[in-house]
Amino acid sequence: MNPKEHPIQAYLAQLSEELRGLVPERERVHLVQEQLFWLERRLRDAVLEGTPYEEACRKVVARHDSPKVLARRLAHESYEDAIDTPIYKLLGRANSTAAVIFGQANLYYLLFLQMKVYLPPSAALKSSLSPAQLREVFPEPLPFPDLSWWFLMTVGFPVVMPWVLGWLCGRMIPVGASSAVARVMALIVLSAFVLGSALLPQVEGILYALFLLVYWLPVGILTACLSSSLRRKALRHKTEAMDCRPSASHASIQEFPS
Repeated sequence: MNPKEHPIQAYLAQLSEELRGLVPERERVHLVQEQLFWLERRLRDAVLEGTPYEEACRKVVARHDSPKVLARRLAHESYEDAIDTPIYKLLGRANSTAAVIFGQANLYYLLFLQMKVYLPPSAALKSSLSPAQLREVFPEPLPFPDLSWWFLMTVGFPVVMPWVLGWLCGRMIPVGASSAVARVMALIVLSAFVLGSALLPQVEGILYALFLLVYWLPVGILTACLSSSLRRKALRHKTEAMDCRPSASHASIQEFPS
């Protein structure tokens, strides 16, 4: 059989390309060689059962996962198993990473809201407009604008941070970043509603929980997905420029007599 037309060679070459940018180069070579080993074992078993060699090659490849699906699964397993800690085993490395990034930011902001409620700023209003005129522009239940750093933190932080946090998750989690962000944000929204209820009759906490649901959740997911995709493309271009292609064509598929 022509090596260039060998089904297993072609499958592994495509798998190698799908893994490019998802795992480090050494890990990519190892994963491709590992799949070559298992495919050869299945090919040997099929040939020994009496299946013609070329037909056995096609059947072995057809029964395997598609290169794209397999590459994502292998990259996810490689990322999850790279660091062996009890927390990662319990929650998963991707979930733990997203929880630390989004959880810390939300914890700091909720603490800030409690400080704002129980230790209100004593600075005077910094505006040429009267409170009634300001309320015409910023009606209830929006925070009362006073152009102080308290107000800027209250409004600016929740608007900007989901873009930043989602981007960080996408850069740090190679596969499944958006799914990890979605799972973590579901828990954060629930906890924000609980903590926001403790701040009543002040409504900032409840408003923040609603804002997390309708703004942070979709923005965090989309930004993490975009960041992860751009990271992979950058790594692919980098490895292609280095011209180090450990494709399956370097491996020899053992032929067995039919």
